[in-house]
Amino acid sequence: MKSQCHWCDALVPLMARTCPECGAVNPARRTALVAIAIAAVLIPAIAIAIYAATRWDQPLITAADRPAEQALPSQPVTASDGNFDWLAAAMKSCDEKAAREPNMLHALVIPLIFDSKDIEQWRKLALNRIGNAMVLPGDEMLNGLRRKTLSIAPEEYTFSVRDGKTQTVRKWARSTGVKWFSAPGVEDFTSFTMQYRPRDKGRDDNWGNPIVHQKGNCYWVNATFEE
Repeated sequence: MKSQCHWCDALVPLMARTCPECGAVNPARRTALVAIAIAAVLIPAIAIAIYAATRWDQPLITAADRPAEQALPSQPVTASDGNFDWLAAAMKSCDEKAAREPNMLHALVIPLIFDSKDIEQWRKLALNRIGNAMVLPGDEMLNGLRRKTLSIAPEEYTFSVRDGKTQTVRKWARSTGVKWFSAPGVEDFTSFTMQYRPRDKGRDDNWGNPIVHQKGNCYWVNATFEE
C-alpha cells in the first residue's frame, strides 16, 4: 500500500519514513502504526466476544469442578510375577492424600475377576455390595492376587458415585485397570452409593448399599462383578 506525499504528490510506501522524491516526513506511517497497535488489542477481544456469543449455552467446567483421575505411585509393566508392591503403595498413597484432603472424595478402584468355581468363597468374604459388584477386603484382595486366585480385570468399566441426599451422580470416563479417582465438593456428603459397571454388563439403576461418608478416607473399591 502507498500514500501520497503532501509536499510533492509522489507515491510513498505506507511504512516509509520519508518521501523518496522530496525527503518529506511521511505522516501516514505514524497513522498506520497506531492502527496496527489498536488492531492488536481489539482483534483478540472481538474473537473472545464472538466465541462467548456463539457458545453461550456451553457451561464452563473448571478443573476444580470436574471429577479427576489421580496418578498412581507407579505403573507396573506386568503383574504376572505376583509382585503387587505397586498396588500396596497406591493404596497407602491414596490413604495419605485423602487424610490431607478431607473435602475431597478419593476412591481407588481395583477391578477383579476370579474363577467362577470360587464365587461362594469370595461372597462370604465380601465387605459390601455396590452397584453391580461386591467389594473384597484389602488384605484378602492382595493375597488373592499374589496367589493368582484373583486377577485384575482387563475389560473397560465405568465408576460412579451418587450423593445419598441430593441423588447427584458423579460419573468418571470409562477406564481400564486400577484407577484412582477423586472429586471435590463432598464436604456435605453424609452418605453415598457407588456403582461399578463393566462394559456391556450390569445395570445403570443398580447402586447397591449406602455407605456412610467418613471424611479423610480413601475408599478401596476392590470390585468383582456380580451377576
